[in-house]
Amino acid sequence: MKTDEELKALAEPIVDIYNNIEHDLLMKIASFFELDENVNSLDWYFKKLQDMGALNGEAIKIISQYSKVKEEQILKALKDAGFGSVSEARIDQLTTKGYTKINWEDLQKSKTIMDAINKSFVELNDILKMINTKALESTQKAYMDTLNQAYLETSTGLYDYNTAIKRAIEKMVDNGIKGASYKRKNGTVYSISLEGAVRRDVTTAIYQSFNRGSEEIAKELQAEYYEVSSHLGARLGDGIHPISNHFDWQGKVYKIHGSTNKYPNFYEKTGYGDILGLSGVNCRHRFWAFFPGIDKPSQEKFDYDENKKVVELQNKQRAYERKLRKIKTKKDIAKQMGDSEGFIKWSHEQKDINKKFNKFIKDNDLRRDYARERVYDGKK
Repeated sequence: MKTDEELKALAEPIVDIYNNIEHDLLMKIASFFELDENVNSLDWYFKKLQDMGALNGEAIKIISQYSKVKEEQILKALKDAGFGSVSEARIDQLTTKGYTKINWEDLQKSKTIMDAINKSFVELNDILKMINTKALESTQKAYMDTLNQAYLETSTGLYDYNTAIKRAIEKMVDNGIKGASYKRKNGTVYSISLEGAVRRDVTTAIYQSFNRGSEEIAKELQAEYYEVSSHLGARLGDGIHPISNHFDWQGKVYKIHGSTNKYPNFYEKTGYGDILGLSGVNCRHRFWAFFPGIDKPSQEKFDYDENKKVVELQNKQRAYERKLRKIKTKKDIAKQMGDSEGFIKWSHEQKDINKKFNKFIKDNDLRRDYARERVYDGKK
């Protein structure tokens, strides 16, 4: 059976593609601005407005050039996940014990399992199309924000052009390219970075594919119970909906139909199928067929305070990773623009953050995930 680490690894190549896309988009925006340009107030501004058409074309090209590779990787990742809850050895074990007559070859050809995997594929593709559209819109906005800030600061005499454009591009990288926007109940809008949106939705799809496949496999095996995975850093809930407290229901065995004193009902307790529950957005819990006659509960139980501490540490680690990605992009843009002063500045900043990050990792006995810090792998 595939582990959490193996499932997370399936998402990384797809997230890498979007890291490349964001990096390329930011570099492309910056390429429309040069240091020591002959800035003549409105003439310069209107010329840059005309460049918007060229930028749009380049942005579409950047996003679309990865599409073929992306779809191939997505389908493979979801298929690997969809059959991830069972192995040939497990099927042989259940057959020997008389729990099933299904063989491994027939199971892999199951139409219902493939239909479940394809459902995840279609859903994720639709989501990524929306993310692509949002990324294109965000690219246009990032360009206009950069242009307007540089123009305002130079036309008012607040800064010279080189200083103004460096400031505007630095702010552009800090804001990043957005992958999704949502409206809160109070009417305000908040946005999610391209990397954050893709990582969330791809991870969700991979775990959903695992669980949908597991559900169909359990039907094929005529299983009556599921075991649910457990992990440190499980979400603690919103205090209103019990199913949103993943820490509370993780790592237990449940009855699929009905319930007993020993085995509560799977759907009622975990909220499987609900956005707040198991297999909801960004949920990393799995479940698989469990047979009380031959299986023993295998999942580790965690202390509440220990779990809460891990959630807090993970949030701090993610913040370091985001900061490093931004610094690396700023350094790449400085190099592209011939800004040696900026390149040196961001190189020193990267070294300083690396030092602090390594200390944080060591002090808290964590593992540094370099894949989350990567902004570009050099591949087209």
